[in-house]
Amino acid sequence: MVVLSKTNRRAQAAAGAAVLLAIIAAVIVAYVILIPPQERQQLLGEGGPSASGVSTAVSSSSGSVAGQNLLTAAPGKIDFLSQKDLEHTLPDISLQTKTDSKVLGEKASIYAKKGIFSEKKSDFSFTVSDIGNTENILLAYTPKIVDGNMVVVLNGEEIFNGVVNVKSPKPILLSKNLLKADNVLEFAEASPGLAFWRTNELSLEDVRVLGDVTNLEAQVSKSIFSVSDVEKRNMDKAILKFQLDCSEGDAGQLLIMLNANEVYSGVPDCNQPALSFEISPNLIYENQNVLLLKTNRGSFALSHPRVISKLKEISFPSYYFQLSLEQFGSVKASKKKVYLTVDFTDASTQKTGQLEINGHVNGFDTKEGKLALEITNYVVQGNNAIVIKPAKTFDVRELKVDFVS
Repeated sequence: MVVLSKTNRRAQAAAGAAVLLAIIAAVIVAYVILIPPQERQQLLGEGGPSASGVSTAVSSSSGSVAGQNLLTAAPGKIDFLSQKDLEHTLPDISLQTKTDSKVLGEKASIYAKKGIFSEKKSDFSFTVSDIGNTENILLAYTPKIVDGNMVVVLNGEEIFNGVVNVKSPKPILLSKNLLKADNVLEFAEASPGLAFWRTNELSLEDVRVLGDVTNLEAQVSKSIFSVSDVEKRNMDKAILKFQLDCSEGDAGQLLIMLNANEVYSGVPDCNQPALSFEISPNLIYENQNVLLLKTNRGSFALSHPRVISKLKEISFPSYYFQLSLEQFGSVKASKKKVYLTVDFTDASTQKTGQLEINGHVNGFDTKEGKLALEITNYVVQGNNAIVIKPAKTFDVRELKVDFVS
């Protein structure tokens, strides 16, 4: 049995620890070699320290340089409106309901008889296509022979049983409660009674059913106007205006609806031709809007109708960043520069406007997707402000300010 001395055991332990350290060192070196260069530089501190811990590359006239980010913002859509009011002109509107007396059905002649051994009845069919808008429905006829009582039945219900004045017969009013779309009138003669040997006869000519039918085809008018997304976002209120021409006493109820929401309902004053109604912006949609006007009676002429959008005062977006005493000292010593970068959402449409840095105005007019501007000469110590003033609506994906060497 070999017994290791204390010195030998210490030597073996030291050798094992050295091997373990060598393995760990090899793993660390391999990790540093294999990771991406940017992460390796950050890990080894090759990029240099920054106050914010963020480093970025800024595109400028001198190329891409590493720097410290002072501001990053996502402005989104920036609106431009050249007017405080936007007017949507609509075509003139004419509303009317016209009532005419119409023949609903007619028959050249009717013949009926009633005797003890014989009976003959006669039918007459007619149609009422719009019962709701048909009034004063009358049965008119010219009697030639009427023995005894004439009997008239409407849709199974007796409506007349009496003597007819042959010289000046009165029309028979047909109750709307008994009417339907398709109707049948039945004509008959009453029994001769005790004079059983007689035969009562009924002969009518020019039999007609008449009614006062209201035509509602022109009682409704629909107009369409469109609102842009910029107008919708900045709308404070809207006003509907028009000139009204109608006859007092003949005018019925006027109903105005916008996108199925009631704006006005009532009988307007025909002596006040200029009418105006305020509309909530919540009732107006982006893109297509439907304005509907309707009356139940009479006629209205509405000229120069228009919807006027009253817009809010647009405040241009402002963005702020800070320069410390040390940073501003580096700028004054020409050791550091400050760059502003504007990244637009598209690189095809024209973007025009102004960038205002601490009151210094820089105009731009570009189709490019990115705009870079050195603002070193405009910055101050402490708080700095950037204002974007568009000359047309556009989208900004990102706005950055970088402090670079």
